[in-house]
Amino acid sequence: MSLFTIRPGIESGSPADTIQNLESLPEEANIHALCAAIAADYVKFVKKHVLEDLDMPQKYTIRDLQVLISIFESDTVLTSAHIVKISGLDPATVARSVKTLKDHGHIITESSLEDSRSRLLKITLDGRALAKEYVKASRSAFNKNGLSSTNQADEIGTVFQLLKDFRNQSRKLRKV
Repeated sequence: MSLFTIRPGIESGSPADTIQNLESLPEEANIHALCAAIAADYVKFVKKHVLEDLDMPQKYTIRDLQVLISIFESDTVLTSAHIVKISGLDPATVARSVKTLKDHGHIITESSLEDSRSRLLKITLDGRALAKEYVKASRSAFNKNGLSSTNQADEIGTVFQLLKDFRNQSRKLRKV
């Protein structure tokens, strides 16, 4: 089966179930419906196949882990504003996630010397361990379910690049 074959969502009633009649919609609606379906199915997949395998208490959301991974993978020290930019999450979600991660000892915050209003986010050893565990569980779940980039490297790489280009173009249009 090709990566481009649209399959129903992981759970019934997902937005992916509604994209079977895309041909009758304008192209813009097709893009929106497909992106919404992919996002919804991704969240369900991670909850079902990654978070359960981690035996992680319900204290973390996917957004919390997304913020943690952003900090973990960054070459520089980030602020909440940086995470909002790179993740696409809204500021309130990032603020809640930073508080949760800080309360559980996965990150620490320090005052910025350049801007006293900004807080620098730094990952702790516990945070680094949780991030590595999450990345490992994610890779395992994707591999086990035939969704790894090694199974369909060319197609996934092409789709990923198209989505990045689409996102960059839409961001440029927002600024106009």
